[in-house]
Amino acid sequence: MEEAELMKKFSHPNIVSLLGVSTDDVLDDDNAPLMILEYMPYGDLHAFLENNRPGSETLSVSLGDAHFVSFATDVAEALKFIGEERFVHRDIAARNCLVGAGLRIKMADFGLAQRLNQNNYYLDGEGGVLPIRTMAPEIFLTGQFTISSDVWSYGVLLWEMVSYGALPLPGMTSRDIAEAAQTRTLHHTTPPDCPPVLGSLMAQCTNHYPNLRPLFTDILTQLTQHDP
Repeated sequence: MEEAELMKKFSHPNIVSLLGVSTDDVLDDDNAPLMILEYMPYGDLHAFLENNRPGSETLSVSLGDAHFVSFATDVAEALKFIGEERFVHRDIAARNCLVGAGLRIKMADFGLAQRLNQNNYYLDGEGGVLPIRTMAPEIFLTGQFTISSDVWSYGVLLWEMVSYGALPLPGMTSRDIAEAAQTRTLHHTTPPDCPPVLGSLMAQCTNHYPNLRPLFTDILTQLTQHDP
């Protein structure tokens, strides 16, 4: 129910709307009440990207640079709003974005979202399962989630987008990723045919030094001012 309570606080065009919660006998696999969300006809972004890879038998939309920039803008708008509400999402990935009418993207799945403290970070002390392939490297060292760590994850999401849903950091095990994060050698290679503005943002967002990463307001400025 905590996720539902949190989603009720978030009213934004790029965040999926919570329509209600089922308190009847129908429960999910965790025996928790089911959340009723607005209908998003194209499902989650990860599956949508996989289904529309060039040459795919399931291709229904021929995706181009303008689509990817639009997707990136929608997600950045949502994350800018979440940060202004003093929350971190902590699980930014294509699987947690939904594709609606007009191919507009809305953020979903706030199960890991947490409020920032007065020092602008959330310290994870519960030892739960975390999405290490999209996590900022400093989290491996400090356990602290910040808006800057959400920016890193956003940069990885951009990589997912232009890779049509490929697995980030392919060929690396969880141990490999943890070791690279601690030695500041974690690196996401820019995919072929990546729109220049997104390639630039990927590099900026995945800077190993959190204070050198852009804010979501800066990201939106770059997305809106780039040459088509």
